[in-house]
Amino acid sequence: NCLTALTTLGILARSDRRINFSSAIKGIQELTIPGRCQLISEHPPLLIDSCHNPESGAALARVLHDYFSQKVILIYGSLRHKLITKTLLPLIPYIDTAITVAPESPRALSPAILKGIFTRLRVPAETAPDIPTALHRARELAVGKMPIVVAGSFYLAGAVLANLQAIDPARI
Repeated sequence: NCLTALTTLGILARSDRRINFSSAIKGIQELTIPGRCQLISEHPPLLIDSCHNPESGAALARVLHDYFSQKVILIYGSLRHKLITKTLLPLIPYIDTAITVAPESPRALSPAILKGIFTRLRVPAETAPDIPTALHRARELAVGKMPIVVAGSFYLAGAVLANLQAIDPARI
């Protein structure tokens, strides 16, 4: 997305439009995207990343490797027609347990199907009927110490952020 914006600025600069590149660079430096590698709390660590394709799966795996010294509880939900196994493969070494849940979308993949994918990848997994239940179960499994990571979809990231905002607005 950033590359697309920079390419567009380059095209506009070649036309007769005035472009303030220092403002553009400042905007990029200050850009934050909710649900993209967003640390919500530290005790236990709660990280939300929309990780929905193989490239973002590899990026999240690097974050887990660099910032967490132990395996994580993963809350995962995805849409149909995504490359789920390829997205998950780099994450597998870092997952203690996966909790699957459906993102709030008519294209959501069922938690049972996602659980089956984790099982085939030899990751302990369970399903949750909704996001509040998934968060509650993740906290139980984390025992206040193990990191909790939410991933798989912008829809899931947004719904989890909204759920947490409703519970504790100051936290988000």
